[in-house]
Amino acid sequence: MNIYQDYIKNIERPEKFTTILGAAVATVATAFFVKRIVKNSKEQKGLQGQEIPSPKGDYYFLGHIPLLSGRPAETVHKWHHELGPLVKVYMGAQTWVFIGEPEAAHEILSTKGAVTSGRPDFTFLTK
Repeated sequence: MNIYQDYIKNIERPEKFTTILGAAVATVATAFFVKRIVKNSKEQKGLQGQEIPSPKGDYYFLGHIPLLSGRPAETVHKWHHELGPLVKVYMGAQTWVFIGEPEAAHEILSTKGAVTSGRPDFTFLTK
């Protein structure tokens, strides 16, 4: 009788492992496809034209925060001279856009206010 019980216990282990492995693979695959669908839908809704330039040197998860440590105003001013009036900066998990010209700020915030006003995306589902 003990021989059969040992045999049954050995059979159950691979089935449990297969079930857990299958669930893990299904979860990872689902997360990958959901993220891909969300990314593609955002790209279609995104800018109709050029992408806003971003300075090089951002760090994973921290973004451009370490580059702004000394004198942030001078750093942003330098980026505006290099990249133009609009600069996209990653501040941790958030994306910020700096506007360097008053006319552009007026057009973006007042004239196009219906398009540009709103709440930020949920940061855990983006990037």
